[in-house]
Amino acid sequence: AGGEVDLIIRDGRKLVPIEIKLSSAVGRHDVAGLRGCMADLGIRDGYVVANTPEPHTISEHIRVVPWSHVVERKFDFGLGTRARVRRTAGSD
Repeated sequence: AGGEVDLIIRDGRKLVPIEIKLSSAVGRHDVAGLRGCMADLGIRDGYVVANTPEPHTISEHIRVVPWSHVVERKFDFGLGTRARVRRTAGSD
């Protein structure tokens, strides 16, 4: 129905929609495409990655995550149930 989002991650049967913004100010009107995508695909939770200093919510099911938390792997978009590959010294 036209809901657009920047990224959808598939983890098994789970879909995670992510909108990406360079701005530090993200409001309800900035996520209309994300909301539409979530409605179209029947997805409950969505995320916005933005240049904000702290995570916060826009609505009950849309969470804004700072770029720094993604880069530093402090946030996993609800995909943390899978085993992660551990790096050991000298594996880079």
